Amino acid sequence: MIYLDSNVFIFALLYDDEVIHEAKISRVILNHIIGQKILAFTSTLTWDEVVYVVMKKAGQTASVLTGEKLLMFPNLKMIPADQEILKIAQDLIGRYSIRPRDAIHLASAMKAGCETILSEDSDFDKINEVKRVSLRDYVFEQ
Repeated sequence: MIYLDSNVFIFALLYDDEVIHEAKISRVILNHIIGQKILAFTSTLTWDEVVYVVMKKAGQTASVLTGEKLLMFPNLKMIPADQEILKIAQDLIGRYSIRPRDAIHLASAMKAGCETILSEDSDFDKINEVKRVSLRDYVFEQ
């Protein structure tokens, strides 16, 4: 069981496999989720972050299509950023001095019972509750 940070989707959507190795790994991971080889969670906040970045980089039309695809992504469990998550996030901000968005992602991972967050964001390294694993270091479960 893993938690996916927004950058996993962003690498897969916007970068070339031949140039950015993380893009290739991200696509493999997403395909494994579709094929039910990996049980994965993310926050509804991921939708916001991914759609926003795609809008900035590729325009409105691509952003709308990306948002629709993300909402229908097979076998991906989305954790709502509800009041319970925000209370956990508030506590995490106080303990670790992290950004609110990172705290929401961590709170979502914790609520889902994920011990691992797949992310390129090293800000997660100072957190005790969830271990960050970079895309390059991820070992695929069999």
